Amino acid sequence: MKAKCYLCGFAVAAVLGVILFISGCAQPPTEKVNALQSDFRTCETRGASIFAQSDYEKISKKMAELQNLMDQKKYRKATALADSITADMDALKAAVEKKGRETAQQIAASLSDELGKLKALLVPENISLLGSEVSQNYQQLCSDYESKVNQVQDNLNNEAFVDVYNNSSLVQQIAASEKDINAALEQAKALAAQKAAAKTGKKR
Repeated sequence: MKAKCYLCGFAVAAVLGVILFISGCAQPPTEKVNALQSDFRTCETRGASIFAQSDYEKISKKMAELQNLMDQKKYRKATALADSITADMDALKAAVEKKGRETAQQIAASLSDELGKLKALLVPENISLLGSEVSQNYQQLCSDYESKVNQVQDNLNNEAFVDVYNNSSLVQQIAASEKDINAALEQAKALAAQKAAAKTGKKR
């Protein structure tokens, strides 16, 4: 009788041990998942979909799969996937930092170059040729551009690469203004030449 009780107790203990072992291996990786979600949101804010689109899309799919496993309480699979995503996330952070900085630096350099070209057009000789009203309008426009370019440079210095990227169209705007000024200068030169020719004709 004692032997039977002993065997029965041993069986119960073994079953409980197995249950405890399984439950211990299947704890929800909540902390890991929360950390990954936080990192992913940070990468999104810093422009992952812009600067590292391929890596971003790959991790985005894995994150959705991870959430699905958590919802289904498949914690062992979720833990393994979370460990895999952790390595991918580190690579994504590095890619966003590198590509974001390179892109922002290129935009800032292009803006500085275009602004320099615009300023070079507004020399005293051209201002006189354009006339007071027209030249004042262009000078004010140039001043407005300069403020915006300075803000972009501040964003670059503060590593706000998405903000720099969002102002990339400013390069085309400044270039368009250069084109307008050059056209106005050509027109003013032609008009001045006509007036000079008319004076010469009168003198004859």
